Amino acid sequence: MNYKDYFKKLEGDAEYQEAEQELKFLLDLADDVLRLRMEKGWSQAELAERAGTKQANISRLESGLSNPSVNFLQKVAKALNTNVSVHFERSQTQEFYIFTNYEYQSKEAIPLPANWPSFKQRTQSTNGITSATIRQIYD
Repeated sequence: MNYKDYFKKLEGDAEYQEAEQELKFLLDLADDVLRLRMEKGWSQAELAERAGTKQANISRLESGLSNPSVNFLQKVAKALNTNVSVHFERSQTQEFYIFTNYEYQSKEAIPLPANWPSFKQRTQSTNGITSATIRQIYD
């Protein structure tokens, strides 16, 4: 099996996709540092010298194998004559409590607060009214 076939197989694997999502931040960061360094035509050793660190630290950063401090990222950004920006984004997951009334053939979705306990699925039926808690994910 060649590399491309193996990678296509991995892309379909749920565990691989989950791990890739968890590491996305570090891998994107690694790609950015590598791209910026290559644009300048510098070796890892040269970037390390300009950032006041060791070549091994730059290697770990570019491979996505490190968990760099903000201070370290600022030194690398300064050496590359660029800025570093770290920010938080809201999760794309929203939970709803769904009420289904079969007598009136109606449904109502009520968004739950972000700190509400998470449920997989729970159903309860009382007098023809069924309610189910579901998790709905938006892209």
